[in-house]
Amino acid sequence: MSYSMMLARAASLLLIFLFGPRAMAQLVVGTTQSPSALVQNVLLGNGVAVSNVTFNGAPGNVLNDQIGDFDGTASNIGLGQGVLICTGAVQVALGPNNSDSWSEPVGTPVFSPDPDLEQIVGAGLT
Repeated sequence: MSYSMMLARAASLLLIFLFGPRAMAQLVVGTTQSPSALVQNVLLGNGVAVSNVTFNGAPGNVLNDQIGDFDGTASNIGLGQGVLICTGAVQVALGPNNSDSWSEPVGTPVFSPDPDLEQIVGAGLT
């Protein structure tokens, strides 16, 4: 094997080790906790009590596709964990994020439109 072939293989291996983990990094999004649980477990932590949590007018113990937690430790977003609040379903955050207008309808719970917003933006958009 020639010196140039060995150098090319070494360079390839170096690139794989340097950039391979970043290429495989993944954001993990969950919607299994209620808004109350997210406030208590993710935002506040132990030793702090919270009460009267609501999300979009619904009680805090109702699961909602628009709010969830994320784990970014294996991704390149620069945050280890947190709460994700979206106008559509939080699963859209997983990507691919190649459109500035992509959204996914909310499955749970289904809310009636906001009459004040509908006057501003038009019927069917809230």
